[in-house]
Amino acid sequence: MRLAPLPGLTAACLLLAGCSTPPAPPPPVAKRLALSQAQETAIKAGIAPSLKDIQNPAFPLLAAATEPDGAIFVCGTAKPDAGSYQLVTPFALLMRGPQITVLAVGGNDRDNLAVKNLCSSKGIDGLSGLANGEKSGWLSSMLSR
Repeated sequence: MRLAPLPGLTAACLLLAGCSTPPAPPPPVAKRLALSQAQETAIKAGIAPSLKDIQNPAFPLLAAATEPDGAIFVCGTAKPDAGSYQLVTPFALLMRGPQITVLAVGGNDRDNLAVKNLCSSKGIDGLSGLANGEKSGWLSSMLSR
């Protein structure tokens, strides 16, 4: 017994098979960046006005990564002064040339989590603290309190 071909069914299967979309490419990964002294100075001056109740802040930690468009994404911590044992305030900012845009500043649990998530989304995460998996743990230890 011979089955008759079903041209409509064959065409529909071929048409549906061609409709699948290829997987989306992974998002670009930020690349670790060592900040110059001039960049660190600009970052500290740019974030200082956003730090509530912190006079003469010290910046124990800064981690930076370059974005695909060349902008510099920075996560860091600030505290009242170099000798203080008070909790630090985490922050995230974006630097494009001389322009600094403050993206997030911690201070309470909700804001600290927002900074942590933002930094993680750029490859500077709470588990490593640095871009591209270098182990430090600074951000995690600062934000897990």
